[in-house]
Amino acid sequence: MNEPTPKPLSKYQAAMLTHMGIVPWQLKTNSQDVAQLDSEVTTQSNVSSSALQLPSQEQKQAGLQRLRQQIESKRKSANNGLLLCMPETANNQLLADLLLYADLSITHCIFKENADPNDYVDFKLAWQVGDKLSLNGLVLTAPTPDKINSSQDKRQLWRILHQVF
Repeated sequence: MNEPTPKPLSKYQAAMLTHMGIVPWQLKTNSQDVAQLDSEVTTQSNVSSSALQLPSQEQKQAGLQRLRQQIESKRKSANNGLLLCMPETANNQLLADLLLYADLSITHCIFKENADPNDYVDFKLAWQVGDKLSLNGLVLTAPTPDKINSSQDKRQLWRILHQVF
């Protein structure tokens, strides 16, 4: 029977095997002379030892900065407007008063019902729908404007908004 001759390893494959601690070998009939093979193994050992060196602090910081830039570039801009994580039907007089207070118009509002404020940058205020009134940075958690009916809740909302604007 004719057996196919095994394909020789590429330099990359041999380097990866050496890096993993596996010493590559070849059949004697297909190998080069021993001196050339030893020089290749030495070269591959140098490559694998340099791959094991840990990055410097500057390299780590540069990689972290590149990662941050990639994350920032994937975030959407709200163009210094209001990010309203609620349906557009929640628009009422309270929201109109808020826009007037913030010196904005309805065109500065971005209505995204299930939006996450962490996916956006450059907003003056992000309003997430929640049960209780609270402010975390520039993210306001409150019921939709049409659900805020009590004067006490409205007063608390305006106190919070006074801190932001």
